[in-house]
Amino acid sequence: MKNTKSVRGGFTLIELLLVVAIIGILSAIILASLSSSKSKGKDGAIEEALLHARSQASLFYLANSNSYNNVCANTTAGNVRSAYVNLQDAASKSGVSLVRNAAGNTTTATCNDTALGWAAEVPLKAAGANQMWCVDDSGKSRMENGSSLSNSSDVTCN
Repeated sequence: MKNTKSVRGGFTLIELLLVVAIIGILSAIILASLSSSKSKGKDGAIEEALLHARSQASLFYLANSNSYNNVCANTTAGNVRSAYVNLQDAASKSGVSLVRNAAGNTTTATCNDTALGWAAEVPLKAAGANQMWCVDDSGKSRMENGSSLSNSSDVTCN
């Protein structure tokens, strides 16, 4: 005697919906972690641009008769550029504008210069609210909680 039962192949609608839901949940988790990594990458790029600005400022100081005047401006001394290009790069990576010789705040990148010193700070993206990366002529390069440049002639990271 032959078996007359028919074998049904394929998946039910509920099984297919369950697989799609699982794939959706896994995709959301992956996309969230990628967004965090992107912000951390921008913070690293900001820090690197400010490190280059510090090196460029040292070269500018020597070419500018041992003065940091205008190291934050878009200018040159002899054949040496100021640190402006690097500072502008850091500001654009943070998504803010660059201001010169002003009291710092957490919504702009600030660079102050005097004859005897300079300092710059830029808001970070992933580090949290009010976190800034600050560099100055004394060699400081670190994260600050809030702005450390209190007025237009302040050239020291706290």
